[in-house]
Amino acid sequence: MNVKKTNKIDILITGLDHVSVKIGYLVNAYQKKGLKVLVYSLDKTGLSKSIADRWNIPLKIVPKNIIFDIFTFLGLLLKYRPRHVEFYMTRLIPEFFYGIFCFILRIPIVVVCRGELYYYEKMKLIRKLIDHFIYFLAKLVILRETYMEEKIQKYKIFNLNKAYFLHNSIPIQNKNITLTKAPNILFLNSLKPWRKVEILIRAFPIILKEMPQTRLLIVGSTLNMKNYNVAPKSYERSIMELINKLGLENYVEIYPFTDNPFPFYERASIFVLPADVVFCNYALLEAMACGLVPVVANVKDADKIVEHGVNGFLCEQKPEAFAQAIIKLLKNENLRVSMAKKAREKIEKEFNIETMINKLISLYKEKIWKR
Repeated sequence: MNVKKTNKIDILITGLDHVSVKIGYLVNAYQKKGLKVLVYSLDKTGLSKSIADRWNIPLKIVPKNIIFDIFTFLGLLLKYRPRHVEFYMTRLIPEFFYGIFCFILRIPIVVVCRGELYYYEKMKLIRKLIDHFIYFLAKLVILRETYMEEKIQKYKIFNLNKAYFLHNSIPIQNKNITLTKAPNILFLNSLKPWRKVEILIRAFPIILKEMPQTRLLIVGSTLNMKNYNVAPKSYERSIMELINKLGLENYVEIYPFTDNPFPFYERASIFVLPADVVFCNYALLEAMACGLVPVVANVKDADKIVEHGVNGFLCEQKPEAFAQAIIKLLKNENLRVSMAKKAREKIEKEFNIETMINKLISLYKEKIWKR
């Protein structure tokens, strides 16, 4: 949608590779509180405009020319005078100039840390320097993952006095979800190496021996996307080769990154995440809210979402462990439906975006909107 002409907005969101459904959640939650928001984003997936239209997100696409990009951002600051700018740290040189402009114009910066700190040790020096500069300028830093505080302390990235932990959350939408679904298994995330998709692939032949009608849906491949490759192509290819090697071509369905995950949640009854980081994964929250039973890796803080044997299963990161838990669910529909109900209840009570947005706005009013 086109940006409405107005003299002032509350929040300018920038630093994104593309507009996603999760940004739609956030912007809609802000809008329901009467806040005016503008998103200034790249469109590497080619899906940003359609997502913005669907979620009613005021959007300005970043120009391809870096000079135009930087000065377009300055123009937005001067035109709309936001109460603060929310930085998502996915860009480099433009990010540096964005920070300088905000400093000169005395517009507060709020940094939102999603997953970039996970790779901190492997970051190039220039990336670290610019990130440190933005963290230094920031009035607030919102941490989304529980491991982040430890990394910040270890590498002395910034003063933790400005950091606040607020986990991911989602809107609770359809109250009348379908709990009796096809016996399919769903992995819906980008295929990054630390998500350990190979564990699921190796578990699947064991599952098929017991439940031959089951199908595995893998959603999130960026292998054939020209401008958006969040996962190493070599890793994605190794997953495809493993599927072929194990003779699973007719049982595993591969789908590209999607701007609408909900049809896939309707097609599956079990959501699987064998990853090294599980806590507050957006797709996990969405799947549980849609009535899928989670089977996830028993890693740090996974038990804060998945209660083993109550609303899902926590498994050792081994194919046999995942296979055993999935087979148990597929063979016992009463157990699966009971767990699905409890999975949704968990999200409704503890991961509802209404609660998170109230905390976030209170934080803004206390720390940065006093001016």
